[in-house]
Formats: sequence, C-alpha cells, structure tokens
Amino acid sequence: MGRHGTIAGRKEAQDKKRAASFTKLVRLITVAARGGDNPEFNVALKHAIEKAKAINMPNDNINRAIKKGAGTDGSNAFETLNYEGYGPGGVAIIVEALTDNKNRTAASVKTAFDRNGGNLGVSGSVSYMFGRKGEIIIEKTADIDEDALMEVALEAGMEDMEIFRRQFLHYYRNCKLRCCCRCFKSWQDIHCLKLIFSTFHLLRWKLLKKNDLQKLAKINRCS
Repeated sequence: MGRHGTIAGRKEAQDKKRAASFTKLVRLITVAARGGDNPEFNVALKHAIEKAKAINMPNDNINRAIKKGAGTDGSNAFETLNYEGYGPGGVAIIVEALTDNKNRTAASVKTAFDRNGGNLGVSGSVSYMFGRKGEIIIEKTADIDEDALMEVALEAGMEDMEIFRRQFLHYYRNCKLRCCCRCFKSWQDIHCLKLIFSTFHLLRWKLLKKNDLQKLAKINRCS
C-alpha cells in the first residue's frame, strides 16, 4: 500500500508539473500567434511550437492556441496591455499583460502595486527608461570560436553581448532578430538555448534595500 501510494503521489506531482508546462506554452503560442498564424512567416510562433512539441504537447492543443491568438476561433481575442508605475524604493516597473478582460486585469495589477508599496502610473510615466530588445541565448561549447561568433552576430545586427560560464547572451533590436536566426542556422555547431522576442530592458539602474526587494518580488508574483 505504501509503495502504491508513493508511485501515485509521484505521478500526481509529474502530472501537475506537465500541466503547468502546457499552460505556460499555450500562453506563449497564443501571444506569438497574434503576429500571424503561419509559423513559416512568424519566427516567434515557430519557436513556441517547437518548444511545445519538445514536451509532447498534443497537436490539438497547439492548434487551439494558435487559433485563439490569431482570433480565428470565434472566442474573445487576447490583447497585450502594458501598465507602468513605481515599486518600493522608487524602482520603475512595466507590467506586460495578456488578457481577454481589461477591467479585471487592470484591477489585479493595481491591487498588486497598492498592497506592496507601489504606485500605478499613467502611460509613458516610466517607459522612457526602458528599451525593447530581442535576446538569443547560445550554449557555450568548445566547438564555438568566440571571435567568429562575435563577427557573425555583429554583421547580423547584434547590439551587445554578455559572456557567461555556460552560455552567450546576445541583445538585438527585434527587427534584426530574424536576420540573426537565419545567419546562425548555417552554423552546425551552434545550439540556441532560447529565443526571446521583445523584452523590456531597464536603461537606468538603482540599488534597493532588502525589504524593498522582497516587496518587489511580491508585485512580480501577483502581476
């Protein structure tokens, strides 16, 4: 009985983890599909589908997510909204939300700010301190010539590169990201770990106290 209980508990935990991964990827596919439902002309969607298939997500789930994002399934279309404000310690925050109910989402974001020492601002109040960048994370292996990688990346439009122990992190303007992907495809030795489209990068930095960091983490979880 004990052994059966252990196996059942382990299976339940695995099922929950798998369901959470499915939910996250369905959201990713839905967002990407807003840029077009054909993965051949939408790199973000193609990448999201590949990640979904890597964890054996059923094709029906993938197709439903694509139709929902593209607005062709007859349901309420999702839209992306940005909320700006200041968190504890005066740190600037942009919340990027995907929703089919603007009023509910606005209320949730405002509550998260109010309860954790923040203030929700108006459009444009902090966005001037941020810049949108695309990211490519590349696995660092012995086969990669760092100078050659840098040369190819710069020709493709790379703006900055960070080197870590196990990976390279490249920053691009979003319009240059597809061009760079095509350049890297010709390299057999390169393994792209992650492709991230249109993320916000803070252009100014500020050190926070531990208490403010804890409150900021709560806003991040809530929103």
